[in-house]
Amino acid sequence: MSTLVLIYLLFLFTISNSFSSTHCQIHGNVYKDADSSRTTTSDTTSLKNIKIFLSIATQSVTVLVDSTTTNTNGEYSFFGLSGGDYRISVATCIAFVLLDAEAGQYVAGGTLPSVQNRIDAQTLQVINSDGQISAKNNFFLYGKKFRTFVQDSFAVKSNKLKAKKGQLPPMPNSGHARDTLIKLSIATSAAMIIGTKTDSSAKYGWIELQNVKKVQAFFPHTGSARGLDTLKPGKKPKMFSGKVKNLKPKSYNNRLAGEQAALKMNLDLSFFEITPSELGDLEFDNGSGNANPLNGKSLEDIAMIVDSALTYYRHFSTMGVFDSMANTLANVNRAFSGAMDTISVKSKLIIKGTKDITQVLFLRVDDNAQEKQEHSQFVQRTKTLPEKFLLNQNYPNPFNPTTTITFSLSNDANVSLTIFDALGRKIKALFDNEFHESGTYEVLWNASHVSSGIYYYRLSVDGKHFQQSKSMLLLK
Repeated sequence: MSTLVLIYLLFLFTISNSFSSTHCQIHGNVYKDADSSRTTTSDTTSLKNIKIFLSIATQSVTVLVDSTTTNTNGEYSFFGLSGGDYRISVATCIAFVLLDAEAGQYVAGGTLPSVQNRIDAQTLQVINSDGQISAKNNFFLYGKKFRTFVQDSFAVKSNKLKAKKGQLPPMPNSGHARDTLIKLSIATSAAMIIGTKTDSSAKYGWIELQNVKKVQAFFPHTGSARGLDTLKPGKKPKMFSGKVKNLKPKSYNNRLAGEQAALKMNLDLSFFEITPSELGDLEFDNGSGNANPLNGKSLEDIAMIVDSALTYYRHFSTMGVFDSMANTLANVNRAFSGAMDTISVKSKLIIKGTKDITQVLFLRVDDNAQEKQEHSQFVQRTKTLPEKFLLNQNYPNPFNPTTTITFSLSNDANVSLTIFDALGRKIKALFDNEFHESGTYEVLWNASHVSSGIYYYRLSVDGKHFQQSKSMLLLK
């Protein structure tokens, strides 16, 4: 047999062996179930951009080998797979609840059919060996419904809930949502702050609303969107300076301030789980790119940015920026508004959501992990055991170029402390999910490598168990 024939036979063997062992395929779909019940099948729609993970199981460990996202038709596929015991799982997401998984079916290929099994609502198993194609490995998710209120809703007087004889009690109105929130969140300080507290009180100011009635009286605002600049116009205008208490629209009308107050109410309602949780983790993106400085920012970050824009308005001089911010906040506040409905009233007010994120085109979920950054700073811990988690205002503020950030932990926890610029871009990770014992810590940040401007710092404890953000001003 000639050398050429041997080479040809070896080539055929290689191709045949490669084809039989590496062309297995796994296909499936991800669906949204409208009513969270698998008993009805006519209410499912395809979900795009859902992350799917592919792992292979061995005797001792399961190893992630690939991932993909569903296309516009909700489809996902894995090609060119060698034989093996595979696990397909759908990524968890704050906007969707895992409902069910449906084992697929063998379609073609191989000497024996592939094996498909359901592990649980999040995971499916596919076992193949020599070129099988497995399809219809499907996942079903239920869209978590969120809830927001517009400015006018927070101006409503809470209604009486006493039932008339022979009738059911009336549905609580939006005034009850406001009042319940303020009673939960108010401490020794103001019921609400619009803007940012600052040491530069001679030049800048913020609004404080002292109690439930003052919060109700603050809404709604329809006047021109602007920073907290002029309280009273005229030949000798009165400017904002430090704390300004209990304003009403008749004396001061600023659409941006009103929408910001409504957004912060909506975020706090979600935080205290009066409305569905995790609203603040949703991201805004209206598709206009850099034309809107709030694109790509979480709602929590947007609230932080707008607070600083209101107080430090001189640093936000781009034409139309305040109108753009007000329009963005108005859209967010309207996004999940609707008729009032409750899950619970007596033991705790819990309000139902109105729609899920797939019904709001300008909001999305960001599943991208943030890159870790190296850090170098001086950290000092005190021995006094604090009673709660707390992030304090940095001092001095304004500063140049160093400032001290103090935070308190009531118990041992993993801590992230991150610096952002005025557009919400990460500048420095002072801590990145690092373990700290209970106590109060002082962290020195040296900002010599960045330019003057507004910066934010956020403390996250045990993931999102506790989060708090504040702003600071660097003046060089």
